[in-house]
Amino acid sequence: MAITIEIRTVDRSNDVDFQSINIQDSMESTGDNCEFIIRATDADDSPNVGNEIIIRDDSIKIFGGIITEMERIMGEANQVVEYNCLASDYTFMLNRRYLNKVYDTASTPRVSTGSKTEHGMIEQILYDLRQSAIADNPLGDYFYNTFYNNVDALVGNVYAIQIGPTIRRQIFQRVAPADAISSLAQKTGHVWWIDFDKRINFRPSTSIWATFLPIVNGNHSLHVETDFINFYDLSVEESIDGIGTKAIIKNAIIRSNETKIEVFPACDAKAASEGITYKLERRPFSELDVAYVYRNRSSVVTEFDLNLDDIARDATDFSTAGENAFLYVGRQGINNSYIRLCPDEINVGDIFSTSYQYETNNEHEALDVERIAEISAATGGDGVHEFVFSKGSEIAVQGIEALDEIVEVLLDRKSKILKRGSFTTLQKGWKAGQMFNLVWDREEIDETMWVISVSKRILTPADDLTLNDNIIETQIQYANIPRGLRL
Repeated sequence: MAITIEIRTVDRSNDVDFQSINIQDSMESTGDNCEFIIRATDADDSPNVGNEIIIRDDSIKIFGGIITEMERIMGEANQVVEYNCLASDYTFMLNRRYLNKVYDTASTPRVSTGSKTEHGMIEQILYDLRQSAIADNPLGDYFYNTFYNNVDALVGNVYAIQIGPTIRRQIFQRVAPADAISSLAQKTGHVWWIDFDKRINFRPSTSIWATFLPIVNGNHSLHVETDFINFYDLSVEESIDGIGTKAIIKNAIIRSNETKIEVFPACDAKAASEGITYKLERRPFSELDVAYVYRNRSSVVTEFDLNLDDIARDATDFSTAGENAFLYVGRQGINNSYIRLCPDEINVGDIFSTSYQYETNNEHEALDVERIAEISAATGGDGVHEFVFSKGSEIAVQGIEALDEIVEVLLDRKSKILKRGSFTTLQKGWKAGQMFNLVWDREEIDETMWVISVSKRILTPADDLTLNDNIIETQIQYANIPRGLRL
């Protein structure tokens, strides 16, 4: 079983220093990275930034991506040149174009409707990227075509992009696609990545188990006392630093129950010739909470279509727009919202009005009673550790009930005794985002852990025919909280 390295589809395994290969995979950053050194005696054999690289362990791809950085080091007598390379996975190719669009309320990845599966917001994003490339070149772009064509791909016996929850309208203004998908993942409790077959994977964060581990107490587990194969150099740290058992949500933004109606002053000659911008008295809770824009012209009322300013058109463009109004809401907590109207549909004396639900502030408190008792038993105090979330966290919900749900999520994560650690393994198949149970009977630990980061290096040469399998050493960082951070 050989390890092979292809650069621009050419096998360069014999030129690569295998001990230099280091593959990094982390939940804290989007995309995998790979460092390696290749040596060449002929300029025609030199790699270049932008080249595609694929590393295989026998037939299994363990890395695929693009060389993004390279350093040349001249050897003795200028006969051999050493190339220190850094490659990034296919996320680099996804991020070549930016998103500048409003995506209407939809399922994040896909939604099942009986025997039919309809695609959701992620499919729309990939479709838009493909169409943008086709607009520049009728043949499109290989990578964007492949990302989109793989929307229905199966990985094993499950879809790479799985059925997910519905998410409300999203506005992406000049946002990298990877950042947009990361935002959707965080809002829906999912993780995502691009695999080495150029498939977008979007999965619930609680569904990716390390299935190669044995079952203990009903879950795939690392059982410290009985497992002598899957790990060594295990460490487990615990910390209550920064723990919180009582949540105080300060200045949370909630949608008002009342509807505000604003009637603007009648238009004058300047408005009729140059257009006009009306500043709103309050910030609408969101773009979706503006009900209408009416024009009253001699008692004849016309409803204008609402468009988002600086997305539907440039904010300085007052050219012919028809019966369209342009809305800007801005950041939460800051009121610089406005409605802009172009002069082609304005006469002197016209009166415009609008209606919307606006944002209000609320303070909220909640306790985690079970964790308070646990911390009280450990410390001897009353177990109450307050933590405050302020407006800076940009918590925005439609009502108190939704705020209660958010507080529960925050408490569940903040009130845990943080456990994190590391181990080294020769078991293949580990990836950031996977879950496993750490079972240590003596220490009374039986808890689900998330793999935060993975670092892989190859210990065997590619041409050792005496080995039945290649040895890849993997260092794992894990924690009992996804991403390894309280918040």
